[in-house]
Amino acid sequence: MSDLGSGLMLMAIGMGTVFLFLTLLIGATELLHKFAGQPDATPTATPPTGTGERSQSPLAAVATPSDDATLTAVITAAITAYRNDPKR
Repeated sequence: MSDLGSGLMLMAIGMGTVFLFLTLLIGATELLHKFAGQPDATPTATPPTGTGERSQSPLAAVATPSDDATLTAVITAAITAYRNDPKR
């Protein structure tokens, strides 16, 4: 019975320690929130406008079949160069 009591005491101490730590963590987070305030809702970066010959965003361009062929050739050349690299 003594082992059971020791085990329950150790469990209560452990759970109390975790509860105390989490309570302090929540308090510190709330305190930091009061000092730091709310973040700005406006984004800092502006999206690309798409003006000019080429857009700033690579996702804004629409792929054409010739782009796919060029991309396939570039990837194939990169794989071949990687496989033939003697340092590898």
